[in-house]
Amino acid sequence: MNNNPKSKFNSEKLLNYVTHLLICSGIFLLLMLVSHSVIAQSDEDNQITIAVFEDHREQVVSSLPYGLSWKLIEKAAQAEGLDLIKIATNWQSAINRLKDQRLDVVFGAFKTPERAQWADFTLPLASDASVLFNSPESPILHLEDVDFEQEVVGVISNSTQEKLAQKLGFKHIYPASERKNLVKLLESGRINYVMIGESISKLYCDYTTPCLQQVGHPLANQHSRAMSAKANNKASSKLERLNRGLAQIYSSRETLLLFQEYSYSQDYFDAWKGKVENELASR
Repeated sequence: MNNNPKSKFNSEKLLNYVTHLLICSGIFLLLMLVSHSVIAQSDEDNQITIAVFEDHREQVVSSLPYGLSWKLIEKAAQAEGLDLIKIATNWQSAINRLKDQRLDVVFGAFKTPERAQWADFTLPLASDASVLFNSPESPILHLEDVDFEQEVVGVISNSTQEKLAQKLGFKHIYPASERKNLVKLLESGRINYVMIGESISKLYCDYTTPCLQQVGHPLANQHSRAMSAKANNKASSKLERLNRGLAQIYSSRETLLLFQEYSYSQDYFDAWKGKVENELASR
């Protein structure tokens, strides 16, 4: 039996050292975990998952309203230090994910009274018109010649164009998930008309041999926006940051030059700026 006091003291000292070392290591690991969690949360707070059209890259180039609207969102996000995480998908999938809180924002939405019940919106972006198209071989050029009782119109499911087709009186409405499919159905003769945005239709046709013929005048002209679900508080906060970013940039010289880059006139820019100011004043 070892009764050496010095040996006992050394053992206790070693035990205390090991205990302190373990405690310090535990505290260090805990701080690392907390720090990592805070950093990860900070990164998440500065990221926006945003649904864009399935052919987003092509639309940015071919559609002036779509391209300008996207650039405005990018600049607003940059002004607020936000990173845009794009999710290319079809419209119905985007709406489902938005309502299920699996993404923050949907880009390229029109504001309607029905949507305003469950969604928040950004300030207005560029405007686009909804147009009824048929095939170039069709003799129908005016709305009054359309047979709303018998002919079939194709629309994107749950879009503003679907509601507009119902309002016009179409009895046969074919809802689809992708715009390209609608144009293919029209070309094959399975439907008589498609109703889509005027500018985005340009992607689907080579106008030297046009595949779409406009019927009558544009039916509605609305400003594109981004929207979030009201039930998703985090997403609504991020959308509000986009609005703050738009409020910072809308009247700048750089934004005017951006409109000119997309071939918009000074009058259009002034009208858009006035609309933004009116909405800011009414908030």
